[in-house]
Amino acid sequence: MTRSGKRLSAILYGLVMVMVGLLALATLAAAAGMVWTLFNPQTLWDAPLHIRYADHVNIAWPNTAEARLALCGVGLLLCGIVATGLIPLLRLCRSAVAGNPFARENVGRLRMIALAFLLVALGQVAMPFVLPKAAQILFQPAESHLDLGPLLAALVILILADVFREGVRLREDAEGTI
Repeated sequence: MTRSGKRLSAILYGLVMVMVGLLALATLAAAAGMVWTLFNPQTLWDAPLHIRYADHVNIAWPNTAEARLALCGVGLLLCGIVATGLIPLLRLCRSAVAGNPFARENVGRLRMIALAFLLVALGQVAMPFVLPKAAQILFQPAESHLDLGPLLAALVILILADVFREGVRLREDAEGTI
């Protein structure tokens, strides 16, 4: 790997490390919010939470234990989905910094990242059926539609994983002939 390629890989690795750290903090905050809501359901807020939504509409989100648990639960679920993609990305960057991007493990890591994008797409479809109406306002736009971005990203990453698999095969063939 060239010197500039290693430098770029090191910078990307550092950015992913920062993202993993922020993910850990968000997960701890969501878990603490769930525990607090379970043990102190009436003391978290005394009044409904007013949210300024799209088109400058104020929405009162009810102060119920169900709505707060839904909010914290979705926060934990989102942290899990992000971890499904970020941790393999961290290991992929570490492998690239070490000068071994076409390792067999990286194919599985790319597939895990694609799985994270597929989970995001499934979550968007399932959210209206899982969340109470009050909590749906926080997570969905006014006009609900299927976002094809995560599905397209997952397909591109799966294709990239197949390219990496072929790169691993070619590398092993080249090492076997020398």
